[in-house]
Amino acid sequence: MQKKSIIRSFIFLSLLNYSYTLSALPSYSIIDLGTLGGAESLGLGVNDNGQVSGKADTASGDEHAFRTGNNGIGLTDLGTFGGSFSSGDDINNSGQVTGSAFLTGNTSAEAFRYTATLQSLGTISTNSFGYAINSSGQVTGYSTTNGPGGDRLFLTNAAGTVMTDLGEGRGRGINDNAQLTGTTVNSHAFITGNNGTNLVDIGTLGGTLSSGEDINNQGIVVGTSQTSGGLFHAFMTDNSQNLIDMGTLGGNESSADALNNLGDIVGSSEFSIATGHQRHAFIWNATDGMLDLNSLVIDLGLNWNVLYDAEDISDTGFITGQGVTKNGETHAFLLRLEADTVAEPNILFLFSLVGLMGFSFRRLN
Repeated sequence: MQKKSIIRSFIFLSLLNYSYTLSALPSYSIIDLGTLGGAESLGLGVNDNGQVSGKADTASGDEHAFRTGNNGIGLTDLGTFGGSFSSGDDINNSGQVTGSAFLTGNTSAEAFRYTATLQSLGTISTNSFGYAINSSGQVTGYSTTNGPGGDRLFLTNAAGTVMTDLGEGRGRGINDNAQLTGTTVNSHAFITGNNGTNLVDIGTLGGTLSSGEDINNQGIVVGTSQTSGGLFHAFMTDNSQNLIDMGTLGGNESSADALNNLGDIVGSSEFSIATGHQRHAFIWNATDGMLDLNSLVIDLGLNWNVLYDAEDISDTGFITGQGVTKNGETHAFLLRLEADTVAEPNILFLFSLVGLMGFSFRRLN
């Protein structure tokens, strides 16, 4: 009996060990979000329901903000404030969108929040641009000025009725505690405390420029920074707000555009190919590092040439961005997470072990 038990244990452990050789690479299906009648579109924000915000060409040649339904179904034109341009830069889980839209005459723009209609968030001076919205509806961005002082970082209240001037800078990301990130007047990435207080310059990767693009509820910032060698690389911060160089997909430069509360990061990176360097969309996670999204999408080649930028990722794994279709048009896409585990090709080894297990049990009994 002891011999039988030892053999059974050995076979079980062999199978168990094989299970740990499976690669936990994500797999995605892709949806072409189309346009508003024109040739191009760009996905900029996505929420946990798969609603996407962005901008798309209309049949008349204007560019308008859009919002989709759940799972990327249907584009709704959000309109403008009378001008020819608007952009939906971010969306929260309630489906509220923020961005900016031109006024009549196209000489000025105002930040907006959209729920059922466009709500102007006002300005501090001449123009304002909304870039990020949190779960309570607070918006950050920046307002331009005519005189000295440069662009003004702002934070709105949840109702969108008060725009608070937080000093010089540009807001690019906000979390549910109203911690902000963006770019300082010195063109450095920054992080604030809760409710936009106590702005801290978090520096660069050795160069002179950096920009914070997004911040999650753990206070981790991602963005792009110039290195000491003059190249621009994606970065993430650690718990001490130190910048970590995320590297590239093999080319010279990369940029990180967004992250979720699980720590997954998306952006774009140069990808080294025989004919030079091409930009590819990427996802980064703590287990696998930086992965080319083009290699993770099921049947990508049926309708797409390349996905070159990933702009946002939700906690449920939806990703949006921009790619080039087979007919050469530049369209917004939505990726939906389909699987977390992809088997290695040595599946015959597993079948052999299963057969050995059955044979051994027959011999021992």
